[in-house]
Amino acid sequence: MIRRNHSRALTSFLLILVTASTAKQSGSAVEQFQSLRGELRKSHASNDWHANLLSAKKQKEFLNEAPNSLLEVARADVRVGDLNAALHELDQFVRMGQSTGLLATSKDFSELVKNTNFTKIQSGMAANRSSFSVGSTAFLLSDSALLAEDVDYDPRTKRFFITSVREKKLVSTEASGASIDFAKAPDNWPMLAVKVDPSRGVLWATEVALQGFSAAPQSNWGRSALLCFDLKNGKLLRRIEGPHPSALGDMVLTGQGDVIVSDGDGGGVYRVFANGSVRQRLDDGESGPAITVMTCR
Repeated sequence: MIRRNHSRALTSFLLILVTASTAKQSGSAVEQFQSLRGELRKSHASNDWHANLLSAKKQKEFLNEAPNSLLEVARADVRVGDLNAALHELDQFVRMGQSTGLLATSKDFSELVKNTNFTKIQSGMAANRSSFSVGSTAFLLSDSALLAEDVDYDPRTKRFFITSVREKKLVSTEASGASIDFAKAPDNWPMLAVKVDPSRGVLWATEVALQGFSAAPQSNWGRSALLCFDLKNGKLLRRIEGPHPSALGDMVLTGQGDVIVSDGDGGGVYRVFANGSVRQRLDDGESGPAITVMTCR
């Protein structure tokens, strides 16, 4: 298999999992992916490149056109003699900000390297490898003990919201750097993810009793919760406990305000609807039913 050189953003990763969990093939997402890998290995070993191309296209669809899946299709395109199709896949690969040295070193791409249009692909990958910096200091936090974990921005009030692992709270910071406490973790656990939903006037965050971390009581280790606060005053509106054990960490919001959150310990990906209190597993996990109703407070 061809490995990915650069990771996609979290949102793309979650979309891959959602696509995998809703695929029509039988078996879990993991089983389906393993089956596709097996098909690719078998057709590659036997030099059956037409079969390999079919399997590569299925994998591309299954993985929501992840960069490595584009390389698989391009390789098969080259092997069946369709260089224009291969260049099309690689052009998309480059436009996704990717780069790889595999094209110049693998015999599978040797015919493509001779093509005059390959120069554009090479130049694009070289540009993707170049380093640049457009960052500048927005503000400095006065509290060095905060141990900031995540940050999000409210464009309506022009405030930054920052979670603290050590101090187990959310702080609100203006562009000047002036900060105030916005909300405390209701269970006094370290706070990790934060996402602002200005159109609905709420802020979502997670708190996690990290395994082996002295900031949380050992009796709570393995517990975590998704929290919804009123964006105006920091009032806790909803608390939705995660599965046990879990560490609800990275999080995104959909355009409809639904929360998609990943479990760094158990590997699950969950959704909570914008106005709901139901935790729904999206990634076809092996433990328990797909939908679990949780109590809120």
